[in-house]
Amino acid sequence: MTDMEQTTQFAPFAAINEFMRADFRQKIIIETLIHLDKLTDDIQIPINQQTKALVTVSGFRNPLRAPVALRGKATVKAFEKSSELCLSILNAWLRLHPELAEHTEELLQEEGWEVFEVLTDRSQLPGFFITWPSGYDFEQITQKFQRKFPQDNYS
Repeated sequence: MTDMEQTTQFAPFAAINEFMRADFRQKIIIETLIHLDKLTDDIQIPINQQTKALVTVSGFRNPLRAPVALRGKATVKAFEKSSELCLSILNAWLRLHPELAEHTEELLQEEGWEVFEVLTDRSQLPGFFITWPSGYDFEQITQKFQRKFPQDNYS
């Protein structure tokens, strides 16, 4: 166990599903699968491998051959249970939205948060940090983000 793991508590990456709306989770998965071919092999390959291992699409022996809409719906269950697939899809989605990632990183750094660089390989982490700096909550950060970047059209 590293010093970081001994002093910091983590939640598995799949724990994010407790905080995501179902429609947003579905949107992230479908959007990522639609645009997966725009990403580098090091992003695509883990998603495809994990999909083959974890996702079942009725009528298809190989889930990768299923239409994206069907595969996306079937991927939700695996996304909710598998931290590896969850992380891989979120990592791909992040790469599809570099401006959002950069703006979020900028805002959090201005607020004094210690953050990993946007393109950090998070697969080396045991999960998400479970605590935020004192005095912050999600709504507060969202409002600050919207004031700082009103041109960004993210929910």
